[in-house]
Amino acid sequence: MIKKADVLIELQRYDEAIKYYDQILAMDPSSFEALNGKGNTFNEQKRYDEAIEYYDKALALNPSYVEALNNKALALYVLKRYDEAIKYYDKALSIDPSDLIVLINKAIILQDLQKYDEAFFLMEKVVFIYPDNEYFSKNNGIYTLQFRTG
Repeated sequence: MIKKADVLIELQRYDEAIKYYDQILAMDPSSFEALNGKGNTFNEQKRYDEAIEYYDKALALNPSYVEALNNKALALYVLKRYDEAIKYYDKALSIDPSDLIVLINKAIILQDLQKYDEAFFLMEKVVFIYPDNEYFSKNNGIYTLQFRTG
């Protein structure tokens, strides 16, 4: 059911997705994946405070859930709560230091904060960890230029 709800989010059928997540949570209130998914639904609707509320519920059940840590950081970033966002990216990276999405998202926020050296370091780490990723190996020069010049 979670996959179906996730697809409904992609189709922008948010009310239906929320109903599916609520059904899952009625059967299993400890489903941190459903709580995270419901948070994603609110996030897509730009209801960031509600999204954060559900990410917090997911993290209360599973504090090491990297996806919810990343999602909460993204919502905090949109709300311009940058220091808090970085805290959640750091926590996610302490659990999984090679998580591609978290590394890139943290690099983006650092770039926005004009912390170019730190952002560049993270992108270099991405290229090092994922040398076979065609996108990063071909475009690393673009990231270098963008991060170095601001």
